[in-house]
Amino acid sequence: MTIDPVCDEVVELQPFNAVLSKEPAQVRRNLDRFEGAWRNPASLMSPKRGATVDPSSSS
Repeated sequence: MTIDPVCDEVVELQPFNAVLSKEPAQVRRNLDRFEGAWRNPASLMSPKRGATVDPSSSS
């Protein structure tokens, strides 16, 4: 592998930089969404699905 002395990047991997640079933002969005759902489980339920859950039926 060759390091570009100007930008300190691996020359052979430069074509993939644009795609890989988007991944951290995507991961952060997914983590934020999952954490929000974990803190508020009702946000995971669609109105149709929520209508089928009857909390009074639990014993």
